[in-house]
Amino acid sequence: VWGKSAESASPALTWREHFLQTPHPLYHGCYISCLVYFRNGERSLDDFYKPYHSVVYYRFYRFYMDGTLLVGQGAVHPRSVVQKFEKDANSIAGVELFRGTYVLEGDQVIGMYSVERQLDGEDAGGGNGGHRRNNQRRNNPPAVALRNFHMCWKLLPVRHRPFRQLVWDQYYIENTHPQHGVVSHDNLHLGSKFPALIFSHVKSYTPAAADSL
Repeated sequence: VWGKSAESASPALTWREHFLQTPHPLYHGCYISCLVYFRNGERSLDDFYKPYHSVVYYRFYRFYMDGTLLVGQGAVHPRSVVQKFEKDANSIAGVELFRGTYVLEGDQVIGMYSVERQLDGEDAGGGNGGHRRNNQRRNNPPAVALRNFHMCWKLLPVRHRPFRQLVWDQYYIENTHPQHGVVSHDNLHLGSKFPALIFSHVKSYTPAAADSL
């Protein structure tokens, strides 16, 4: 869980005491946040009504002891997601799934995952001219750009129960071009759109979490 930093732990602590006292994400459930926002709907014909829609959006983060991070986001209620939120899940209806990694630094959890995006035309560095680009498409596979999502949270207690809350500390995105390297570094504003993630116990996760110990 802590890598080489575990070697510097106090020798007075047993392994069980070290596990209970040293900051780490919990493994017998997942961390969930809920964001509610409003967007404008389609105007009526007489322009008298101004409808709007209430949108509920969830973020799911599950941590494994081997350093794997599972990320999910969508408008599906957690009850319909958590039982299927596993490493080997290829898809969950209505939820975007991503796999990444995380490390621990003190009371901070630092996670990262990547999303590939195919580049087309001039974005791929193919130059000008449609005929030239068409020939390149036939002769070469499409170029792939990467978006690297970097997240940092602080572990905090909930009602004196340790490590039950992840509070956002930093979130930025790196866009990487296959020819030009990192082309942009976007820091996201961590306001009301990024509420804290609260731990939710999932009974079916307990055996896997216990086996890891």
